[in-house]
Amino acid sequence: MSNVLRGCRLAEFDFSGIEAVLSGYFMRAPEYIWLAKLGVHAGLASHILKRPYDPSWGTDAVAAYFKEIKNSEPVVYDRSKRCVHGKNYGLTIHGMVRNFPETYPTLTVAKK
Repeated sequence: MSNVLRGCRLAEFDFSGIEAVLSGYFMRAPEYIWLAKLGVHAGLASHILKRPYDPSWGTDAVAAYFKEIKNSEPVVYDRSKRCVHGKNYGLTIHGMVRNFPETYPTLTVAKK
């Protein structure tokens, strides 16, 4: 073992939703940060499913609702996840179809 590493520790951290949280921070959007911490992908999915969440429900109820959507609607959730991250980085609907054909098989699906 190298003398440089003696006494050092390796730590790993997982900041859940950090990309979306940082996007909200740079947008200066507190509600988006709140949503990112709860599950921005499920938040979008709730709208796609035409069963949108209501922030007035409170944090615990919204978090439980998002968990239910994630578990019960995996296809819509996956599309929402790719859409949120993709749009934050400039992905177009054409890019969605080109890069993720298994998730977005057509432009119509990507537009939705």
